[in-house]
This record gives sequence, C-alpha cells and structure tokens, in this order.
Amino acid sequence: MFAYYDERMTAPLRDLMLKEDPDMILADFITPCAWELAEEFGIPVVINVPGPLSFVSIFTHRLALSAALGACREVSLAEGLAHYNILERMRPIFTSKPCLVNSFIGLDKSQRMPSNLILTGPTAPRVAAEGSSLTSSEAFNDWLAWVRSEGLKVVYVTMGSMQKLESFQVKALYEGLARLKCAVAWSLKEDQQCFLPTGADPTTGAVDGLPRRFYIQSWMPQNEALQLPDVALVITHCGFGGLNESITAGKPIVATPFRVDQPMNAALVKERGMAEVLDTATLSAASVEAAVAKVLENESYAKAAKEMQRLLFKTGGAETCVEAVELLAKSGEQKIAPKLSAAPQPKLPMLMPLLLGVGLLVFSCRSK
Repeated sequence: MFAYYDERMTAPLRDLMLKEDPDMILADFITPCAWELAEEFGIPVVINVPGPLSFVSIFTHRLALSAALGACREVSLAEGLAHYNILERMRPIFTSKPCLVNSFIGLDKSQRMPSNLILTGPTAPRVAAEGSSLTSSEAFNDWLAWVRSEGLKVVYVTMGSMQKLESFQVKALYEGLARLKCAVAWSLKEDQQCFLPTGADPTTGAVDGLPRRFYIQSWMPQNEALQLPDVALVITHCGFGGLNESITAGKPIVATPFRVDQPMNAALVKERGMAEVLDTATLSAASVEAAVAKVLENESYAKAAKEMQRLLFKTGGAETCVEAVELLAKSGEQKIAPKLSAAPQPKLPMLMPLLLGVGLLVFSCRSK
C-alpha cells in the first residue's frame, strides 16, 4: 500500500517542487519519493517519525532484509518483496537526515541517541488533563447519562481507521466484555459489525438487540470520548497516534497489537506498567475478560497512565517540531546541488539480484 502511494505521489510532487522551489522539505518517514526528489533537486530534507526510538533502531541496528523476511511469513511473495524494497529505501535516512522522532523519555528509556535524532513528543493537540463530561454526539451523550445513572465504568474500544478484525476477534472482544460489569463504547466499522451476535441492520447499519451497556458505532468522537472521566480503560491496537491519544488522556490500556510498530508500542506501555497485552492471533473471550478485569481492578495501571500523561505534557510536540525545522533552516545549510530539469530521471532497479535471492529463499521456506 505504501509503495503504491509513494509511486503515485512521485510525479505530482516533482511538479510541485519545480513550481514552488522550496528551501526545505519536511517529509513523513514512509514517503521515500520526498527525500529522493529532495536529493535530486539539491534541497535539504527533514524526516518526521511518528514512532518510538525502538522503531528507528530497527533500521539502524538491523538489516531491513531480516524485517522483510519476517513479514514474508504471513504475506504473499509480492508483498514481501515490496516490503523489502521500501525498507531498503527508508533505512539510510535514519542515519543521514535530521529526524524528528515524535516520542519522549518516559515512553522511551533514557539512552544515547545519534545527533541527527531529535525527540519532540507527540504532535497531536494537547488537551486539559480533566476532560468535559459531554461530547459533540447527542446520541452518545444520552447513552452516557444512562451509564452514569447505573454507576458503570466505561471501556472504550478502538482499532484505528485501517485495522480489520476477523470474526473470532470481534466475538472474543464482545463476549469477554459482556462477562464484566462495565459499559462498552466501541468504534467498530460497519463491515465488521456483522460479526456481532445480533449483526447489523443491512439497510440502516444500526446495531440492535445488544445489551444497553454496549454502545457500538462505526464512528465515534474519539478525542472527546477519551477525555471523559467515565472512561476507565482503552482497548487499542497501539498504533502510535492512538496510543498517544490514550496517554494524553491518562488512560490505562489493554493492547491488541497486530503489525508494524504496534507490537513494540504495546510492549513499551506494558513495560511502563500502564497496560496488559493480548495476543490477537489467539484472542479469546477468556483472555479479554482476564486482561480487562486485571487493569480495571488494579489501581497501579491507572497510576502509571497518569505518570505517563505527566511526562508527555512536558514535551513540546508540534511546537518543538517547528522550532527544530526553523533552527535547521537558519543554520545556513545550503542546497547541495543545482536543480535538475523537469524531465523524470530514470530509476534503476534497486538491488534486483538480492531481491531475487530473497524471493527464492522465501518461496523455498514457505513451500517447506
């Protein structure tokens, strides 16, 4: 997917750079065309990295080849080769370009860092430690009023915008939470609501027939919901953005990581004492019930979450990113080469012999 987006972005970005003549480029770490075109045009580039230091270390201390081979265990050969290709294009930037790492000491341990890495903290807006008792959704507010009348704690469930749950995972989450005395606010995409015990109305998309303490919608006002004092715990896949939303709200976590940086993010918050981690490949009602009950009943998780929130609030976030970019721009760094013509430059195949070798090795392993 990222390789596809990167390919589609290259020509429009080239045209934009020719038109705007930028002095500096700030690029996300997953868009190789940005720094490759910057180098081609002789423009300084700064890389934004929404992840922990341990994510950066994958590229600086391990071969991308091993990561690609690991990914190939569960995906097609074509996807594995695409994975390897984009990792190899990304790997050099973590040691050769200024990188704004959106993490903070507290989530990451104190450690030595290369001089090109700048810790900024998460870039999402900071909100007050004590949130409002209402959201922008009237229907959700009505449900919350009933929850409060029953004296229930709320478990908020979210898997982000891209993760698709399988049938057994939806059922495990529902059945495990149904066994507990709590209310559940669940952001669950429409195409996955059919896995619930009552399914969803194919015409209206409404989820009916569930206990009143379950509020399940395809979209939720998540930032507002997480700030609610009623929300006692968040079940999340631990994508870096969602993880830091939970930390910003000071909420303990039951983590359900799937891929990429999610397992290492989940491991970090577990190590910090604010989370328990579930194995999504073997998710069961019993494991969900046990993990959620443990976090709800043990006050140490909430206490650790509040400490993480305090440390996050000490960081500058987006302001630190801006200050770093301004400092780099003022440092006198000049364009490293004259601009090239508008004609697209031919791209040589990247490490084709090695890619072929990887493909044959993976094919052989999968066959066995």
